[in-house]
Amino acid sequence: MYLPSWLVSELVVADTSPLIFLDGVGCLGLLSALYGRILVPDAVAQEIADGLALGLPGPVLLALPWVSVMPSGEDKRVTEHRLSSHLGAGERAALTLALATSGAAVLMDERDGRTVAADLGLSRVGTLGRQLRPCSIASTRFIFA
Repeated sequence: MYLPSWLVSELVVADTSPLIFLDGVGCLGLLSALYGRILVPDAVAQEIADGLALGLPGPVLLALPWVSVMPSGEDKRVTEHRLSSHLGAGERAALTLALATSGAAVLMDERDGRTVAADLGLSRVGTLGRQLRPCSIASTRFIFA
């Protein structure tokens, strides 16, 4: 599949919601096609594992060779941000890991988290903004072909 260079970022740190959503609609593999490798903070992996243990839907991250679960620490720029109290542990961990990873974008859908990311100068990627665009482009080409 051809993807224009403006569509693909080199490295992405993922939050919980986009992973669960894309898994639920059967498009989780699209992340691998777009980015190659996805970094997932351990706090995000734990949120997903906790949900799976309760019978909630979500991806089994350890079964995905293109996902790297990384330790997440804390960063004052995240914890001291005016919206920090509105963020969950996964959002804070994803922002912290993205800050620590040169050139990484953060894959996050929550508005407050995306606002914090913008304030911190991080590139942001949302589920509908990029992941589903290739599906739309492919569908459009198919319809008009």
